[in-house]
Amino acid sequence: MKLRIAAAVAALITSLGSVSAEELTIRFGHPGTGLDNRQYSQGHATSYARARELIEKEFASDKDIKVEWTYFRGAGPALNEAVAAKQLDFFLLGDLPAIVGRSRGLEHKFLFATTRHEPIYLAVPIDSNIKSIDDVKGKKVALFKGTNLQLATDRVLSTHGLTEKDVRFINLDTSAAAAALTSGNVDAVFGGPEFLALAKKEIVKIAYTTKGDDPTLGRHTSYLVTGRLRTGPS
Repeated sequence: MKLRIAAAVAALITSLGSVSAEELTIRFGHPGTGLDNRQYSQGHATSYARARELIEKEFASDKDIKVEWTYFRGAGPALNEAVAAKQLDFFLLGDLPAIVGRSRGLEHKFLFATTRHEPIYLAVPIDSNIKSIDDVKGKKVALFKGTNLQLATDRVLSTHGLTEKDVRFINLDTSAAAAALTSGNVDAVFGGPEFLALAKKEIVKIAYTTKGDDPTLGRHTSYLVTGRLRTGPS
């Protein structure tokens, strides 16, 4: 992972090589927050770089370059809105919101892949009788729509002969979905590794994961750069 981040930093610096200004703010965006809306999110290159201030250290000798991080509770859809408003330069984005953004005219370029086939999880209450994907048919299930999680979930459902129409999906972000699951307001949640921590505490249990299943399943994310970097005072 450390070598991977070093390569990522090198790619970002190369992309900035032609930019010159008296002062430059490099604005990074991440589609999501940690549990309890923490300004970190596990399992991604962004989290590693942010926690260790790798980007900041690369530009520490240049006092005219500032680094700004924004984590979006609204995930990919909210991040796309920020890109449309020209508020970001570099950002991590899942495959579905990236496709949606491009289809709506957003200008961004691919830098490098961050995750491929990242596992997703089906979390359920401890006493739930849901034991497989087949069991979610007709159930009330939380899903963060408009994200790469939705696309990955659709792929999983299709391998079991199901579609979104077979499930009573409720659109909730990660924190709201976790709260709804633990309070009994939904029967299950499709989510990411954040639910492993809850399972470890025996608050929920994992009924299914794409990990170890069909290798074509899971989520995909990439790092992108906007078509034109902002220069000048921040």
